[in-house]
Amino acid sequence: MRRIVPALTIAALLPLAACSSGGGTDTPAPVPATADAAAATSSPPAPSSPNTYQFGQTHQDAIVTTVSAPVEFTTSNYAQPPNTKVWAVTIRYTNTLNTQFPVSVLVVDGYTNNVKSRAVFDGEYDGGLSAGSLAPGTSVEAKYAFTGTERPRKVTVSSMDGSKTATFVE
Repeated sequence: MRRIVPALTIAALLPLAACSSGGGTDTPAPVPATADAAAATSSPPAPSSPNTYQFGQTHQDAIVTTVSAPVEFTTSNYAQPPNTKVWAVTIRYTNTLNTQFPVSVLVVDGYTNNVKSRAVFDGEYDGGLSAGSLAPGTSVEAKYAFTGTERPRKVTVSSMDGSKTATFVE
């Protein structure tokens, strides 16, 4: 029993040792004296996301995706929400797989001024519900509408598990 406790202690501390930085020394990193010196020693900004496109451009993947430029309209009396100024996009999906692909596994979100918008349902703007399943080599267009009139606007199309996302912006 006495041999197990030290072994467990070492096993618990070993991962923490791997998290330390500095290459084995306790010398702190130098601090730049001025803001200009800090800018000169900082790393360059990260590149923009490789899966970000302008509205109208196409994301090439197993499901080729193109999101139209947003259009504004006022919803009908029967819409959810009714009689509200909203914006909408048409998304064209093309299946390049050798199997059917259910469009319902894609998650589409709209944003205005970087705030997530509510989905709108009004007739043909059904959030892709009528798109169904895509046979290999076929395409379909689905219409999505969102609340909010602010700008900039953004649409994300993601796999249900979140492993892939394409972002379309103004």
